[in-house]
Amino acid sequence: MKCGVTGRPVPEITWVFLQSNSEDNGKDVTKIEDEQRTSHHTVDPVTGTMTINDLQKRHQGDYKCMAKNPAGIIEKIASLFVAEIPRFDIVSNTTESEGGSATLQCTARGDPAPTLQYTKEGQLQSFVAGADPRITVREKERELTLTINQLTREDDGLYVCVASNEAGTAEKSSHVTVKFKPSFQNTPMHVAKTWLDNKIAVNLTCIAESIPNATIRWEKKQRNEMHGAPFLLITENSPNIVIEQRGPSSSLLISPKTIDDFGVFECIAANEMGEARHIITLYEATAPGPITLVEFAEITANSIRFNIDGPNEPNNLDLDSYEVYYHEAGDSMDTAIKRLWPIGTPYTLENLKPRHSYFFRFYAKNAVGLSINSRDFERTMPDVGPPRPPGYIPPTNESIDANRYRLQWTEAEDNGARILDYQVKYWKDGEKDKFRVVTVPAPASHTILSGLSPSTRYYYELTARNERGIGPAMNNTFTTAHDFS
Repeated sequence: MKCGVTGRPVPEITWVFLQSNSEDNGKDVTKIEDEQRTSHHTVDPVTGTMTINDLQKRHQGDYKCMAKNPAGIIEKIASLFVAEIPRFDIVSNTTESEGGSATLQCTARGDPAPTLQYTKEGQLQSFVAGADPRITVREKERELTLTINQLTREDDGLYVCVASNEAGTAEKSSHVTVKFKPSFQNTPMHVAKTWLDNKIAVNLTCIAESIPNATIRWEKKQRNEMHGAPFLLITENSPNIVIEQRGPSSSLLISPKTIDDFGVFECIAANEMGEARHIITLYEATAPGPITLVEFAEITANSIRFNIDGPNEPNNLDLDSYEVYYHEAGDSMDTAIKRLWPIGTPYTLENLKPRHSYFFRFYAKNAVGLSINSRDFERTMPDVGPPRPPGYIPPTNESIDANRYRLQWTEAEDNGARILDYQVKYWKDGEKDKFRVVTVPAPASHTILSGLSPSTRYYYELTARNERGIGPAMNNTFTTAHDFS
């Protein structure tokens, strides 16, 4: 606190504390001490400024600045208000049931009286009256009450009471716990599949979310209800089954030895709020049924691409692969060549002989084993001919600069005769009569076209040539880059 005084000679300045209800009333501030006999006040003898260290509420009040020299004495009174940062008296937690109501109360003190707000952790906006019909906000001096009606699981969490005044801000968290009956909404498993004597146990898992935590048990539907209850409780003594429990998750590890180990299993979770049930069916997996369709989709002089449809068995294991055994006409399946294709890859045979006849036998395979064989298919390969069109590679950023372009393709099927070269015929959009031609020796699969115009669309035809002639063209376009120079 400043006390600016002038005079000659320089006056002596004294500060006096004026507080009628204090034992320090009327004392020179530099003589006031606390319980530890420490003085918090200092006065600068030159400027007259009083400084109070470790300011506390008890320092609040009126102070008189007195300036004195031989010529006389003057006085001036100044007031000091000490604001108190908010402090919490009550911050409540609550536990209520889903669908019910929860009330939180926050009481804080400070000087001046703080303003109070409630926010939910993770949200930026505070709760205000009327914003949500489920929520009631009541405020009176130093107290804020938040009531949430029709509680949902999403209302569970931390709520922060924020108390603010000119001295600062304080926060205190409380928790709303929403009790709800078990739910299996995050249990995706409804079906499991395995086979007899599988060395790896199959895992049936359910996840029961609940507050409070649920107790979980498993039951298995009886195959023959005439011999007892429709469902049989599974225990640690149940044959071929191990039970694992980790918090809200419960698992059965099943190693089937007989057909009775398969069937319908029910996971049951219960707490004080209620009970929920979740069914998982364990199917016995078998080797696949026979392949239902084989199509000779694309044939060259020395290759075949097949379309294959496996058996439609939704309760069986997914297929791993297809297998084909093939041999030339006149030979037997004992000398057949085997080829395996993972599911989803191109089902193609290569290095076949032009104008030769072949027999093909197909199988489907899953983790259990091979299907029975398909019928035998016979096909005679065509004679050698011109190659197939080269394959298209979508451009990414193929412009080297505004006047050059890197054109790429995949190797054409040779149709039984070695590919000699590729021919690129290209022209500007609208100027086909002014085409240019580039020949690229095989086995190259790209070329750089130069002398192009910037920001221009070009059309091209790409063909492959072998000893039997030129094959069909692959047609497409490209656009050159902009010239930024």
